[in-house]
Amino acid sequence: MSLYEITISDPNYDLKGYIVIDSLVNGISAGGLRMSPDISLGEIKKLAAIMTKKYAALNIELGGAKAGIEYDPSKHEKKILLKRFAELTEPLLKHNYFLGEDLGVTGKDVAYIYESIHYNPVDVVVRRLRERGISVDIPNKFQLSDLFGKSYSVEALGLSILEAVRTICRKIQLNLCESTVAIQGFGTVGQITAEKLLQSGAKIIAIEDSVGCVVNNDGLPIPELLSITDSNGVINRTKLPDHIIQYPKGYWIKVNADILIPAAIKDSIHEENCHEVNAKVIIEAANMPVTSKAEKYLIDKGVYILPDYITNAGAAAFFGLLISGQATMDTVFIELHHRIRNSLNEIVEIAFSSYGSNLRYASDVYVNRCLNLKM
Repeated sequence: MSLYEITISDPNYDLKGYIVIDSLVNGISAGGLRMSPDISLGEIKKLAAIMTKKYAALNIELGGAKAGIEYDPSKHEKKILLKRFAELTEPLLKHNYFLGEDLGVTGKDVAYIYESIHYNPVDVVVRRLRERGISVDIPNKFQLSDLFGKSYSVEALGLSILEAVRTICRKIQLNLCESTVAIQGFGTVGQITAEKLLQSGAKIIAIEDSVGCVVNNDGLPIPELLSITDSNGVINRTKLPDHIIQYPKGYWIKVNADILIPAAIKDSIHEENCHEVNAKVIIEAANMPVTSKAEKYLIDKGVYILPDYITNAGAAAFFGLLISGQATMDTVFIELHHRIRNSLNEIVEIAFSSYGSNLRYASDVYVNRCLNLKM
């Protein structure tokens, strides 16, 4: 059960939103703000609980939280709503809840929210830590948009996804350099995933965007696809090389790949399509991409599924390590890699030694141990 569930409403601005604080550590929580017309309190509660698990699994001294605004982020009133959201939630934002970017909300949007209430969390965190005798080195040119933006967090996200793939491949003796991969989603998450795996020698044979699925069993030309992909993650079909085959949406799941990586939307693998999965491994790069019934079917079938709160924790962990004072800009990626690798190794060992390779159950066991240590 969440600690706090807050509904935010202002009919004068057509504003409706939610903040859920699932847990607090030293009075502080953190998590992204998302904006979408179909957001619900139930979804925000689940995502806030995932944030608690992410921070606990990596021993980051923050509680988990999440916020959402019911609105289409493509509409021009977006900044007006963000400012009003900031005004209505100012006490929380200044004392208990650190915002990050999420679906429909960019790093610049988050920086704008803080600027709207004349609050700089970077300065405040540094001051608090120095009062406790902890020195934190923030570069002179380090801006709010750097902390909340993509320049660092995307790299951190890619690091955690790649480490998840490497860890499970080592355990089941699947050679990553000889493995084939299908990715659903070619936005920020899908793109960094494809780049990192390609650099590690894997063969990306299928990518699905919001239009359909592009396939080449000999491997897709990822740099070329990136160059013809728009800001919404849609590949320009008119510029596709002739050797790439196009399929309708939904085809990615049935591709004969070793590894499936859902990297876009929740519930993309569900009861109606899970029987089409041919892969040995599923890496949850998106939040909640596999329904519980589909997951049970796939685990019984022998598919290894690494859950979202471990595999896509990189961006949140980068943010969390800095604002909690557990790393500086000079050490954050070293610290992040160390914590992710250790957590993944622990989870895999727990799964294979005690729980029949059920990685979800092992992850929950591991996170509960971490949470108990904090209490």
